[in-house]
Amino acid sequence: MEEVQNYPILIKIIEEVKADAAKRLGFGYQQGMLYCEGRLVISAQSSIIPKLLQELHLSPMRGHSGFYRTYRRMATNVYWIGMKGRIQEFVRSCDVCQQQLYVAASPGGLLQPLTILEMVWEEVSMDFITELPKSKGYEAMFVVVYGLSKYSHFMPLKHPYMAKTVAQVFAKEIICLHGLPAAIVSDRELGVCEKLLERIISYARNAAQDEFCLPSGVGWADGDSK
Repeated sequence: MEEVQNYPILIKIIEEVKADAAKRLGFGYQQGMLYCEGRLVISAQSSIIPKLLQELHLSPMRGHSGFYRTYRRMATNVYWIGMKGRIQEFVRSCDVCQQQLYVAASPGGLLQPLTILEMVWEEVSMDFITELPKSKGYEAMFVVVYGLSKYSHFMPLKHPYMAKTVAQVFAKEIICLHGLPAAIVSDRELGVCEKLLERIISYARNAAQDEFCLPSGVGWADGDSK
């Protein structure tokens, strides 16, 4: 395609693919056409892009279905450098889309049913309630719910709260009272959950020395005798 031949970045890719295809994994050059993972590569200045956008987004069959679906339809067959940003800008400037609410996030995966619990406090769910009116310096709530009976713990937090702070609260209010659960369910980001779980496991391993937890039988005799 003449447009590709006039685009310096694509010319360089074509030359590298011709010399050694291993240098550009995913790219291929056949019959004068450049392909990326089986999709036709076109120039970012190609005159066909506006036509494709109108066909895949504005046509009655497509129904202004938002960025994600427009992007997926486009990415099935063609590719150009900066394609995602170009499509986002096109959808953002679409008057119909601005007047209608649509789901801009990626579609969620399949629902994963929770297991049927057999032991008390075997599995808990956790979440955070934020942007609450400040009270004595606290403006967030750490919520832990036991799945079977829906028994809940509401633990206030101060901003900014880190994984270490939340793990300390979890150790004091949950582990010391109910033990370490076998599973913790949360819809928070994977990275956030990983850091928090590392801290919680660390506190659980050192429960005997944990300042929040008293060993069994220690301190109770004195309290009962008073």
